Amino acid sequence: MKRIFVIILFCKCCFVLCLPTVFAKAVASQKWEKSLVDIEISQKRYDYFQPWAPRNEIIEKQGVVVNGNFILTTAQYFNNSINIRIRKGGVGKWWDAEVKTIDYHANLALIRPKAQQFFDGLVPISISEKLPVNGQIDIIRWRENLIELRKAEITRPVIKPSVTSWLAYLHLEANCDIEGAGWSEISVLDSRLCGLVESQDGTTLTIITASMIKHFLKGATSASYRGLGYFDFVWMKGQNPDSLAWLGQTNPAKGVIVIDFAGRQRTNSLIQRGDVIVKIDGFEIDSEGYYKDPRYGRLLLEHLATFNKWAGDSIKIELIRNGSVTNVNYVIPKANFTDELVPFAVYDKEAEYYIAGGLIFQPLIIPFLKSWGSDWERKAPFRLAYYTRQKPTDDYQSRVFLFMVLPDRYNIGYQDCRFMVVDKINGVKIQNLKDVKHAFENPTDTVHIIEFAKGEQVQRIVLDASEFQSATRRILQNYGILYQYVISN
Repeated sequence: MKRIFVIILFCKCCFVLCLPTVFAKAVASQKWEKSLVDIEISQKRYDYFQPWAPRNEIIEKQGVVVNGNFILTTAQYFNNSINIRIRKGGVGKWWDAEVKTIDYHANLALIRPKAQQFFDGLVPISISEKLPVNGQIDIIRWRENLIELRKAEITRPVIKPSVTSWLAYLHLEANCDIEGAGWSEISVLDSRLCGLVESQDGTTLTIITASMIKHFLKGATSASYRGLGYFDFVWMKGQNPDSLAWLGQTNPAKGVIVIDFAGRQRTNSLIQRGDVIVKIDGFEIDSEGYYKDPRYGRLLLEHLATFNKWAGDSIKIELIRNGSVTNVNYVIPKANFTDELVPFAVYDKEAEYYIAGGLIFQPLIIPFLKSWGSDWERKAPFRLAYYTRQKPTDDYQSRVFLFMVLPDRYNIGYQDCRFMVVDKINGVKIQNLKDVKHAFENPTDTVHIIEFAKGEQVQRIVLDASEFQSATRRILQNYGILYQYVISN
């Protein structure tokens, strides 16, 4: 009997000791219930193997209320959105919303409800003034109508691209046992927002930092949003002392060598191939491309193009050219997806195609190549993937390819042709589908002549121009395709 009494007494003591923790979690949940928001996006999704047949999908993600009666979230999944709804409290009424500002390079978006009454009872979150580079943070989200809070351990700050762009900027990586994250969950330190979770790989979370969020909010709420920029020069490490000495740099532990330019090289760029960059914005650049940041430690030089900088801003670069020290005021170019020969992404546009006598033409873009999965660089057709490593030229700013041929008596003999890059149609140089449409409207005598890039298995296709229109209509009808083409403005 005495033993039972001791056990009961012990259990009561444990219950009393646990009360503060339970109470604290309940208070925390009530606090975040007033700031976190559910977002539902109705989105049009495209299968690039059947671009004429889009499907609608519904995506649910998280958002958080910020000053100015806006909701902050990641930009991911707003592409080609049809309708946006938001909900507070984890349950109840859905409210219609719209995008105020979106930046796919930063992977950040501001949305707002169409009725301001939505904000009644909600509290904007405070944003951290400093970025933690180690220690623990909280990951918080709505899940099954309840607030879920998990601890995460910061592993490192890192310069890497966001999931929606090729542009690299500062992120945090953290280790957490949460499941199914990467939907704009908030990360919190001392009750202040220190980031948004943009992706998860195993137990590793990639987090957009508070510094980028504050920068984005400042621009997004201004009269005009200029967007982010980047350094358009390609550099190599200056670890070979002989190379540095040949270029006039006598300090072998300092500087990187400019070897090329990304995308379209600007004619007004003050940087040249062979320059040794030794300082950017007053920070010394070591031979591996890092500088010592007073806030976050050793970071890649790319951070200096996005930290408190916008496209069009000027930044001082000290370099060595032909053995002499030179200072230039480098104007940061704006990040554009169209700067690449094969664009990384095409946002908020319908999937483009043009069907001509059963031949299906599409613009060459990386979203198409990603149809082969995450390992697309190895699995996608080699001839197409090859162009992702090429740059725009004066002749070709973008490329178009023959996707496949819908078999018909009109195109017999060509039905196995596919994945071939087009050079010309009827003598017209082809860079986009507008060129394709124009070329087919102007046949060469009585035939249409499609010429392909050097090295393709078939160099030329010739089609009868007199039967072209009727054959195209028949093929569209036989295959149940409503429109001959979709071409964006």
